[in-house]
Amino acid sequence: MFRTSTIGRVLAASLMLGLAAGAAQAGKCGYEICFGAVATGADGIVARAGGHRTAPAARDRADRVCLGKCDRIEVFHSGCGALAASPGGQQGAGFGLSRRAAEAEALADCLSLGAGACFVRVWACSQ
Repeated sequence: MFRTSTIGRVLAASLMLGLAAGAAQAGKCGYEICFGAVATGADGIVARAGGHRTAPAARDRADRVCLGKCDRIEVFHSGCGALAASPGGQQGAGFGLSRRAAEAEALADCLSLGAGACFVRVWACSQ
């Protein structure tokens, strides 16, 4: 019969908790880094993608959703992205740790291009 000491059990439990904590730090999409993309095109078409293992996978997914008709695709990781536009056609991109942060940056970027008013066209988060 094999017997473990209290110290041995505590060390084993600590090791298991450490491994579980390491796994919990992986991206919510199941990968260490999660990628997403936002895209816009003519005629009001928009696309979003999230939870992808690579930047090309996120970009390709957004492009497929657009049916290849998007003229702007922005890829990001470990957060959120947004695209804003003005009625005059100026476009801004924003990225942040939250939807709100990404949208605020996209609106500010659009307004910095001289647009009088901008609105968020699309947003997505990578996880």
